Amino acid sequence: MIRLTFSPYRGYIELKNGTIWRRVKEENWDKYRQKMLCQHLGFDETDANKVVSGQVPSGSKIATGDLICYNTQPNGTSCCVHLQPSTTISNVKIPYATCKICDNPILQYSNPIFSGNGSREYLKAWFSFVGWCASGSAPYLSIDLRKEYRITRVVTMGDEDQTKWSGSYSMKYSHNKSLVDGSSAMPITGNKNGYQASKTNIDIYNARHIKIQSTVNKEFCLRIELCGVAQTPAPVYDIKITPSHYFARVMWKLQTSASSYITQIIIYLDGNQHWTISRGTQFDITGLKPGTMYTVRIQTQDGSSQTSSAEDRNFTTIKAEPVNPVAISYSSLNVTIAKPPTYFKDVMVVVQIATKNPTPVEDIKTSDLNPYQTDTQAPYITAYLKADILPLSFVIGDGKQYNFENKNYLNQPLKQNSTYIVFLRFFESQDSYYSTEWSSSVKTLLKPPGLSGPPLDVTIDSRGKNSLEVSWKAPDESLQDGELTGYQVCFYSKDTASECLMFKSAKVLSLTLNNLLPSTKYFVTVSASTKAGYGEKSSEVSKITSGDPVNPLTVSYYTLILNIPKAEDYIREVMVIVQNAKSSSTPSENLKTSDLKPYRENMNDPYITAYLKADVLPLTFVVGDGKEYNSGKENYFNQPLKLSSSYIVFLRFFESQGSYYSTAWSNNVRTLIKAPVDNSKNSGQPNEEKTRMDLIIPLAILALCFLLSLGVIIYQRRLVQNKNRQDQENRKDLPRSNKAAPRLNSYMNDAAVYETPDDVIQCIERNEAESKPEISTGQESLAYMSLKDNREPANFYQSLQPPGRSVHPHHTKRSNVQAVEYENPAFSANFSGD
Repeated sequence: MIRLTFSPYRGYIELKNGTIWRRVKEENWDKYRQKMLCQHLGFDETDANKVVSGQVPSGSKIATGDLICYNTQPNGTSCCVHLQPSTTISNVKIPYATCKICDNPILQYSNPIFSGNGSREYLKAWFSFVGWCASGSAPYLSIDLRKEYRITRVVTMGDEDQTKWSGSYSMKYSHNKSLVDGSSAMPITGNKNGYQASKTNIDIYNARHIKIQSTVNKEFCLRIELCGVAQTPAPVYDIKITPSHYFARVMWKLQTSASSYITQIIIYLDGNQHWTISRGTQFDITGLKPGTMYTVRIQTQDGSSQTSSAEDRNFTTIKAEPVNPVAISYSSLNVTIAKPPTYFKDVMVVVQIATKNPTPVEDIKTSDLNPYQTDTQAPYITAYLKADILPLSFVIGDGKQYNFENKNYLNQPLKQNSTYIVFLRFFESQDSYYSTEWSSSVKTLLKPPGLSGPPLDVTIDSRGKNSLEVSWKAPDESLQDGELTGYQVCFYSKDTASECLMFKSAKVLSLTLNNLLPSTKYFVTVSASTKAGYGEKSSEVSKITSGDPVNPLTVSYYTLILNIPKAEDYIREVMVIVQNAKSSSTPSENLKTSDLKPYRENMNDPYITAYLKADVLPLTFVVGDGKEYNSGKENYFNQPLKLSSSYIVFLRFFESQGSYYSTAWSNNVRTLIKAPVDNSKNSGQPNEEKTRMDLIIPLAILALCFLLSLGVIIYQRRLVQNKNRQDQENRKDLPRSNKAAPRLNSYMNDAAVYETPDDVIQCIERNEAESKPEISTGQESLAYMSLKDNREPANFYQSLQPPGRSVHPHHTKRSNVQAVEYENPAFSANFSGD
């Protein structure tokens, strides 16, 4: 037996002589002999294969002579030894051999975690230690390398004393500990003896968690070394970016064998914003601005938090298409504004008289844009709109005012036969926006001579269920060609033809439209007349008339129900508003949506109890069901109502936040009074139960007596009948005798001995009538009856109820013809709320 002193691959050479290990003094030690010894022990020589010697002190047990190893066959070696044992009497110089396990030992230079099953000293499996010796029924060794490796070789040996080893092993591995047991087992060559290391060359990737166990015997010792290189996440490759106006789709590919197992992808945008996503090959970057250059950086990360080198790519989003305004009159243009992504909140409409070289939109600061000023040649803001009303067909020059953050923007009517350009600016915030390009130039129409321009600021000021109040201002003086003589107001709905009302006075600037349909959206235009006729119509304004009130019904002491009908297709949401009827109520039309809030405790003001999507209509809705309803911005609790309280309800239907209509308040509806608890019944229950027991016991005794008597009567009657039959048979056999007949007749008609069953029953009933307690139920008692009655016997056993209560609970089934009552004779209970 041969070994090296300090580790399996490094130290003084030792040979076992009997039971004593002796250090070898080889007088002809050189590089070749060191190389062949390393091979014999299962290792390689070092790159330098340097020959080194050391000294042992006096008193050391040594063996002096010749030791040489040589090849006997491919991959096989043998050693010849001619040594003389001795003990040193002074310091002696002997060779110190150094071998190499492999170029890249993993366990030797890392900090692995050893664990397993069978014996606890797992750390002894380290190659330089004495060896881990297994025990138990299913021993195995687990190693966590702390990060992933590409493993190329597994080296095993037995224990230091060369007494125990295994001839064969199996190994499982994975990048994830939970996946190890499910992986395929790999065979590992074991040891043939105690002094030689066994090498198994493999080539596996992404190995962090290792599990190794013997396949031939359960009691073995093991020292192990793994060879390979640490893996890091490989960078992504083949990156492809597909930009759009507002987002970009980024796609990539992942390397596998050359990389540790990638668990996450880190994506940076312009070096600041970043996202960390799970392992994948695609990501959409949103919230981008059209026509803008961005830099995206991608890194991979593995389970050990190692990251790859970064891959950068540049891309530019598609420029926003300019709008295409269309001339619709000599004072206005029409432009279609598309709906932007939801993160945009506002849109600004900017107009300018066309010039040859307008300032590029990206060079126009928002702070330099102002409302319209007379005869301005600079770009101006003609309207500021909320993005939630988009998409929209917008009229530039309709004469209306648009308010934003307490600042008014007049949508100034344009000049006739003049050329304009337009761009839009969409805002996520004041500092985050994008703009479309300037549109092509568009010329307004030429106004016919003598006709007036459109009236300004046409507004529907108020509405009712069957009416709308419209007001307007006179046309811009620059567009008045002659004296105004009156106005024409035209209106229509989706389902009704246009009607027009004419006024022969230019002083009339308002009108109430009557006899309209409730819950109907009407469109209104106004035009001014001169002697030449009616001029251009104003832009259409619209409003929905109020709806009929709902009719809630009481269903319990804390809820109401109401039927919400199906609304028109343009209605998106409906709000349910409730108020305690004891409070003074403001007309529903006068309540601003911004003043309506969710329910709060002891609230007397109108409150929103639910916000519903219109696509769930028609719907029978329960007011006070205790559920939460979400509008997307706020939660609304459908608070249970108070018992015996009056409430009123109205609905508000929304086309958008600025376009809605309301029903009138409903009539007062009162919730039910909660049924009181019957304390008298509860307090009297013990006495009642006692009374019932007092009644049941004698009744049970009487019933038993009755059954016993009835059985005796039936038995005796049958006995008499049998006796009669026997006597008749005997008389047939005997001669007639005048003396025997009277005796037989006297025996047969002895009424004093036997009674008829009816007489017995009547007697029992008389006895029961005398002994039973009196029970007053307000009606003839059914608890006792004659057996001669034809009623069902089940009626004899009835629940005993206290005075004034029905004998049975009733269940009623109703039909179109009559009500049929059902009784449950086997059940009696009282249900009352707390």
